[in-house]
Amino acid sequence: MEALRRIMKRLTRRLKMLKRLLKKFCWNKKIDKLVYYHDMFMKVKGKVYKNKCVLMESMHKSSRERKFSGSEMRLALEPEGEKTASAPQ
Repeated sequence: MEALRRIMKRLTRRLKMLKRLLKKFCWNKKIDKLVYYHDMFMKVKGKVYKNKCVLMESMHKSSRERKFSGSEMRLALEPEGEKTASAPQ
């Protein structure tokens, strides 16, 4: 019984630590609350992110994707004539 208690205590600590980290990033506006916070929170609860390093990698990857998706959208909306005119010859 004591062994099971230690395991549960360790799992609870890990879960609390990851939740705290997510909350801090959401509070500092580093991740979007509506889109990313909820998904990451559910993955933390479902043991997809088992440690801080994996969670941080995922946060950085999602923020990088958001940043570059905006620039790709701007390039897609740019007219074709401007693309060829700005290219060096």
